Amino acid sequence: MDLFLWVFIAFVVIGLVTNVITSDLKDRNKHILCRLGIHRYKHVDWEEKSPGAIYKCEKCGKTKRVIRGM
Repeated sequence: MDLFLWVFIAFVVIGLVTNVITSDLKDRNKHILCRLGIHRYKHVDWEEKSPGAIYKCEKCGKTKRVIRGM
């Protein structure tokens, strides 16, 4: 059981390191948190056609549209 735990932890660490390295090579100009999927969104504007809002990441500029809840 103890060996299984160490092997599991080793595979998780290897996977995380591989993910960070490949995302670093792919999107070198983005902020490191944005490369990992942790964006810092700020409200930009309201959509005209639907009851939604537009948010934009402060660091990388990625935009997302969300629907306002009731």
